[in-house]
Amino acid sequence: MQGRRTSGLTEQIERSVLGIFRQHKRRYGTRRIVAELKSMGLNAGRERVSGILRKYDLKAIQPKSFVPKTTQSPAAMPKSPNLLIDAGPVNRADQVWVGDITYLPLSGNNWGYLSTWLYLESLYRRMASGFTYEGRTGDQII
Repeated sequence: MQGRRTSGLTEQIERSVLGIFRQHKRRYGTRRIVAELKSMGLNAGRERVSGILRKYDLKAIQPKSFVPKTTQSPAAMPKSPNLLIDAGPVNRADQVWVGDITYLPLSGNNWGYLSTWLYLESLYRRMASGFTYEGRTGDQII
């Protein structure tokens, strides 16, 4: 009787492992599957789960993280020259302005774009003069 109960439990664990794996679209590896089995009241270790996944030739995938496209110009276009190299030291306020766009990760795999402008009063003092936030990049953010 003990062997039959073990066999039924093994089949239940196997079905559960396959279900969890498919439910999470191949994103769960052995650690997460074991944790989910434990929350379901099923006791199985990583080696057992790994064996089940191997039996069905299943491998968890690691999705590539999204990196926003920072340059929207053709590669043949020339890069902007660094005009500050030959400008000499900053000796008065409002002489040099700089800007930057920062990509902010938001919930739901979305991105926001924060554009800031600074003017340099001296080599060691920068003052923020403005900023804007947009949900997408383009001319309106600059």
